[in-house]
Parts: sequence; structure tokens; C-alpha cells
Amino acid sequence: MSKDGVDTKQRIFDAAVKLFSERGFQVTSMKKLAAEANITPGSIYNHFHSKQEIVDEIYAFYHENWQKVLPHLDDLLAAAETEEPISVLRRLTVYYDPEIQKVMDRILIIAVGMSRFDARSEAFVLEHIFQAHVKILLPVLNRMVELKRIEPVDTRVYCNLIAYMSFGTATLNSTSSMKIAKADWEACLAFVSSQIRPINTPEH
Repeated sequence: MSKDGVDTKQRIFDAAVKLFSERGFQVTSMKKLAAEANITPGSIYNHFHSKQEIVDEIYAFYHENWQKVLPHLDDLLAAAETEEPISVLRRLTVYYDPEIQKVMDRILIIAVGMSRFDARSEAFVLEHIFQAHVKILLPVLNRMVELKRIEPVDTRVYCNLIAYMSFGTATLNSTSSMKIAKADWEACLAFVSSQIRPINTPEH
């Protein structure tokens, strides 16, 4: 593909992320996408056969970058044995390079918005919000309870609480003018994390 072709495809991608997150997938036509990307409508079909194919590319972008920053479970389990519990929990907060953070936020808004009518989007949300917490956070918390690093807590309820906070934030940001700022999100997360109480022992 020529450089011009790559640039055009990127402009379509960027336009779709912007319009799908701000206006919604269903009301964004190919014509509107083309106008946003400053190309002719027919040019889109040189790169994507449908809006759904664009969404698939958007989700693939998210998944690839999400995998890069996702903490490794083995590393977290090892840290759970020696590090302060709150320090281990902070490792689970995922951030991206500034140049793609806004894109990743927008993609999550797209997925949450589309999950109401699109099975693939629903599966995307389940994998990247709900299942991720069960697969990573739950075993880490269970390990800290087992090691008596933290006071006993219903770890599954805690995981569900964090997942629903994530989902609720993305939903609110996708459907309301009352956006949740990063600072507010971090304050809420800090409050919830404060419910995980370390056990002070001589060796720790």
C-alpha cells in the first residue's frame, strides 16, 4: 500500500473513532465519515467494506495496545508476597502513552455504546472490562488474603465493584455531558482501594 493509501486509511480510522464516540455508530454515515476525513465517500471502500469492518479495526487497535500494558499475572502474584498491598493494586491501573490515551478512551466509549445492539461489541466490553478483572485482580486479591497480607474480604464482590465502576464511567462518558475526569476516577478508585486493609505483621 502506498504512503498515500496508509494516510487515507489512518484518516478514516481517526474520523471513525471521533464520530462513533461523539455521535454514535448508527447515526454516522459513510458520507459523514468521508467528510470528517476530508476524502470522497468512495475512497472509504478502497480500505473498508463497511462500517462494521472499521469497528473491527478499531477494536483490534484497542486490543493490541491493551495487551502491551496489561500487567502479567505471575508478576503481580510475586509482588503480592512482598510489596505493600496498595502498591500491588496500583499496578492494576492501566494507562497508555499520552498520544493514544484519548483514542483508547474513545474506543471504550464506542464499545459500551454499541454493546446495546451489537454482540461483538458486548463481547469486547466483557473481555476488556469484566473478564479482565476476574482473570487478574481476583487471583491477586485471593493470594493476598491467603498470605494474610490483607484482611479477609469478599474478593469477587470487590472485583465486580471495580468492573462496574469502569463500565459505569465509560457508559456515562458515552451518553452524558457529565464526563468523569481522570482525577475523579482516580479519587473513586483510591476510595474503593482503601477498603482493602493490610494486615501489619512483623515480617511485613
